[in-house]
Amino acid sequence: MSDNTTLDSSWRTRRLVASALGATWLLLAGTACGPKSESPSAANAAASAGAPTLAPRTDPSADQVALAIAAVKERIQTPFLPSEGHVRAFGDAACSAFDQGKTAPQVRGLVLQAASQLPSATVSAADADFAVGTAVNLFCPAYSTKLVR
Repeated sequence: MSDNTTLDSSWRTRRLVASALGATWLLLAGTACGPKSESPSAANAAASAGAPTLAPRTDPSADQVALAIAAVKERIQTPFLPSEGHVRAFGDAACSAFDQGKTAPQVRGLVLQAASQLPSATVSAADADFAVGTAVNLFCPAYSTKLVR
């Protein structure tokens, strides 16, 4: 095997493992934060039945999501680059956690707990707060008042 083939194979393997770890982290964090939010009609029915009012969701553009990905990638050094779908799933999970009455420290704790279960993953509390804050500002900005300052 030539050196170039070995390097190319090694690079592809590292990239695949990094992508798998990153996707797993996002899925674990999303699952830990809470289930997918209810449909708008279910949320409206719950609100009319006396349940707490849920923050409205926004639908950021692909460009806004790409800017958020760049900001997170710059802040949290990882070989994994999340896709738009990963970001939208994480945003929904973070907003759903706040819908369920969780506090910002609780959501941060869920993200940190999920990240701790992955080998070679180190996420600081400040980085978890940054990721949750980014998600909230993109997908449910009415909850920005609940973020830790």
